[in-house]
Amino acid sequence: MKRTSKTIWLAVLLACVLTLGPLPQAARAADANTLTIAYAPEDEAMAGVTFRLYRVADVSRERVSATPVAPYDSYNVLNGSADWLAKASTLAGYISRDGLEADASGVTDETGRLTVPGLPDGMYLILGESQTRDGYTYIPTPFLLFLPNTADGHTWEEHVSTYVKFTRYSNSSPDPTVRRHVLKVWEDDGQEDVRPDSVTVDLLRDGAVYDTVTLSAENNWRHDWTGLEAGVRWQVVERETPGYTVSVNESGITFVVTNTRQDETDITDPDIPLDEKPPEDDLTDIDDPDLPLANLPQTGQLWWPVPLLTIAGVLLLILGAARRRRSAWDEE
Repeated sequence: MKRTSKTIWLAVLLACVLTLGPLPQAARAADANTLTIAYAPEDEAMAGVTFRLYRVADVSRERVSATPVAPYDSYNVLNGSADWLAKASTLAGYISRDGLEADASGVTDETGRLTVPGLPDGMYLILGESQTRDGYTYIPTPFLLFLPNTADGHTWEEHVSTYVKFTRYSNSSPDPTVRRHVLKVWEDDGQEDVRPDSVTVDLLRDGAVYDTVTLSAENNWRHDWTGLEAGVRWQVVERETPGYTVSVNESGITFVVTNTRQDETDITDPDIPLDEKPPEDDLTDIDDPDLPLANLPQTGQLWWPVPLLTIAGVLLLILGAARRRRSAWDEE
């Protein structure tokens, strides 16, 4: 009988090991993501460029959604329907103005690549520093990216690779000054009565506040700056406007600041910034991040009962076999 009892417990232990083995993979990490950035303006690798990563939202793999985290939730940027590149550019302005610290950073190597391992799940804003080469200033385009990301529309990819876009400015312009224009746009049809009488915007020079203006109906919600120094980075950010999301689009010399009436707290835009699986031994540009969430798997089912039910089934089978064997001994 002792031998039978020992056999039963060994079988139960084996069942536990076999059944619970996959669970660590499900728990894996929250910090198992790796991001590889490739920066090669005009197909020439740019080495020595610093990139900073800001974790701006929590990510739920089960719900395939994101929720902004502090302090980024106070800017009212991520909610709403503005395109994701505009959201990234808008957040970049606030981060520069307020001097927020990055969650991770690194410098591109001689191949123009930077790999950052050990990143927790989240939505990240990626910002790069400007660099001068051959008479031009190259500025990496800010962008937002989910980590982990989707590899094929049905699974999560924890090792993500992406190219970085850029804008280029000539340093040999004969005019030492430039102009900038700001225009306010409202998207609040039917709710104009709650629109504020005015909004305040800051003009940033290389991330620092250079000038502050008030926009209202009296100046047609617009303002011009002239005689600004050329060869520096000019940005516009809006001070807080409660009840509205904000998006800043830069088009030529004009900053279009759009306020949209928005009461949601979660990021529910169906065009969430999910990347496509990169080609073998290559990197993928996040040029068009419009992947409908409807194509992704519904992963909200509960899996924890499965191991317990399996163990219980195995145990019942073993006990049944032991009982039959004991009956056979009794008959003898």
